[in-house]
Amino acid sequence: MTTPAEQEPPAPSRDRGWVVLVALTVIGLVLAVLATRSAGPGQGAQPVASTSPSSSSSSAAGSTATSGPKGEDVPPATASPTPADPRVVESGNGRLAPVPVSGADPGGDGRVVRWSLQAEQGLGVDLDELARVVRSTLVDRRGWRGADGIRFVHVPAWRVARGEPVQIRITLASPRTTDRLCAPLQTRGEVSCWQGGRVVLNSRRWLTGAPAYEGRLADYRTYLVNHEVGHGLGYGHEECAGAGRRAPVMMQQTLGVGRCWSWPYPVGDGSVLR
Repeated sequence: MTTPAEQEPPAPSRDRGWVVLVALTVIGLVLAVLATRSAGPGQGAQPVASTSPSSSSSSAAGSTATSGPKGEDVPPATASPTPADPRVVESGNGRLAPVPVSGADPGGDGRVVRWSLQAEQGLGVDLDELARVVRSTLVDRRGWRGADGIRFVHVPAWRVARGEPVQIRITLASPRTTDRLCAPLQTRGEVSCWQGGRVVLNSRRWLTGAPAYEGRLADYRTYLVNHEVGHGLGYGHEECAGAGRRAPVMMQQTLGVGRCWSWPYPVGDGSVLR
């Protein structure tokens, strides 16, 4: 016969083991919650930055749209491309050459703005006509000369080569070269721009015009020069001020004039900013 001290201790019941296991699990969950709540800056899980294409493109588009007046017409991404025209050389050779400009600069008072003219080689464009249109637009009293008291002074290539300063370089370029010169502005081979001290005239627009100037290519070219030079003088875009009024020259008339009607000069336009 054995004594009570010699008897084996009773085995723990299965119910008691489950109770212990559940208790340990609950305690672990409570400790995890408390640790998460007490986490300060730099502790715990951090949000992951989105790398989706749509997020990146939206940010880029926003910075471009608010970066100040640089371009004439940034076409919508959904805009239909202009039909191919045999006169338009999509890509020239990329080399920019000076274009001679004849005629004397007008005298008088006013803020002097020095300009030069060049064109990409291989475009098949009449450069004498280019020089004539650009110069006549700049000296016209309906232009910035009359609207802002600007006295434009042409600087020939040999003086530019000697280091004479130029505030506005006017360049005629093929659609593809226009995209390169206007970057990061998105011209998509369709429109012109002001970028980095340079007026870039897209040869597509120079040769084919725009719907708002249908049948009036000479007027459109005048508008194009005045608009881009206006950016160079510090003017931003404007909207149509009312039905039946002249479109401001700083309106994006290449994309349309809305209820206004097209007008290529800053003097006498529907501007509400000057």
